Amino acid sequence: MKQININNKPFTYQIKRKSIHSIHLHIKGKNSFYISCPYLTPNFVINRFIIKNSTWILKNSKKIFSCPKLSQLKNLGILGKKYKINITKSPKNSFSINHNTSVIQVTANTLYQHHLKKLFEKNLRPLALDLIKKEINAVIPNSFVGATLAVARRHGNLSAVKESPACNVVATAGRRRKKPVIPSVVEGSRRNCKSSLLRPTKISVRNQKTRFGSCSAKGSLSFNWQIIFFPSDKFRHIVLHELVHLKIKNHSKNYWHALSLLDPNCKINNKWLKTHGNHHFLIKP
Repeated sequence: MKQININNKPFTYQIKRKSIHSIHLHIKGKNSFYISCPYLTPNFVINRFIIKNSTWILKNSKKIFSCPKLSQLKNLGILGKKYKINITKSPKNSFSINHNTSVIQVTANTLYQHHLKKLFEKNLRPLALDLIKKEINAVIPNSFVGATLAVARRHGNLSAVKESPACNVVATAGRRRKKPVIPSVVEGSRRNCKSSLLRPTKISVRNQKTRFGSCSAKGSLSFNWQIIFFPSDKFRHIVLHELVHLKIKNHSKNYWHALSLLDPNCKINNKWLKTHGNHHFLIKP
């Protein structure tokens, strides 16, 4: 292992020579990384590559987080609600959540991290999917769901569904409005934006490494199941973020304006996710 100081911060790194054609840098921990490079790459070229990417190394090493030891976990937050966790060793595996008393009871035949990880994920993933679906159902009016699905079936997918006039007004209102914003006008625009949201063709949960949610071209939404450990407003922001993508596929000004009507604190929430999101994960993806 080699050592290097980057902006007075010590790092250890390893060089892995392989049958490849270019140099690659991989972050391992808060103070470690490794370099993959072709077999005959000179050391001075590797050093120059590290110095050139020193800012990237510092930035991404801060994103590395250490997951808690599950056997020692005493409390767990789900959408801002604090649950007490009782973990005991028993011949049978079991996992139960009492939402009334805010207690999670876990019994396992072994308390090793990899075993508890599977037990937690197996039981909390379905809960995450259920909470996400409930949030989507709360956002999209029921009266609009049937109409959206009917149009989607007729065209074969949601990409063929045309934007409603209400959504077009919402998307362009930021450019046309020059007078002071009246609260009643904002509320009306928010209702119009909600009513124009499309219903996803499919909702699923995964354990993504770098994403909190994603939207496919066919109108399906996928979420990182561990977003249920975020505060409720950050959880809702992620759901709204992907729902708006069903209408606007990019991150244009129109997109952010439409999202701001549904989530006025979207910029603050988005910044929080980039800074603190991964640190709330229970299990490393």
